[in-house]
Amino acid sequence: MMELNNLIEPYKISQTKPEITMTPLIDIIFLMLIFFMVTTVFPENKGMVIQKPNAQHSSTLKSESKIIKLNKAGKISHKDTVLSFSDLKRTLQHDFDNDANLSVIIQADKDSTTEFLIKVIDVCKAIGVKNIGVATEEKTE
Repeated sequence: MMELNNLIEPYKISQTKPEITMTPLIDIIFLMLIFFMVTTVFPENKGMVIQKPNAQHSSTLKSESKIIKLNKAGKISHKDTVLSFSDLKRTLQHDFDNDANLSVIIQADKDSTTEFLIKVIDVCKAIGVKNIGVATEEKTE
C-alpha cells in the first residue's frame, strides 16, 4: 500500500493569485461596439415628428423649397429650430429677399388645427411668397 501512495502525487494548491486576462474581454467589447454601430438605425425625420395627411392627387414642388413644420400642438419649426410666428416671418422675409421665387412647403401634422395652418400660410403670403404647398403622404390603396 505504501507504494501506491508514493505514485499518487498530492494535489498542490498554487500560491499565486488567479488572473483574468483582459485581452479577450476587450476584443468582445470592441466586437459588440462595432455590431451596434453597424446595426443602429437613425431616424430620417429630424426635429418635430410630423404625421402628414394622405392625399390621392398631389404634385411635387422643387427641391429648393423651404420646409416649415407644424406639429399638432401648433409649434412651428424651420431647420430644426422652433420658431414663433414673428420669428418665422423674419426668417422667411430674409429668405424671400435673397430669392424672389421662394417656394415654401408646410409639413402640417394631420392632427394640427386648420387655424395654425392658415396662420402660417398668411405669414407666407404677407411676405409675398407665391409658391406655397402643403406636404402630404401619397395615398396607397
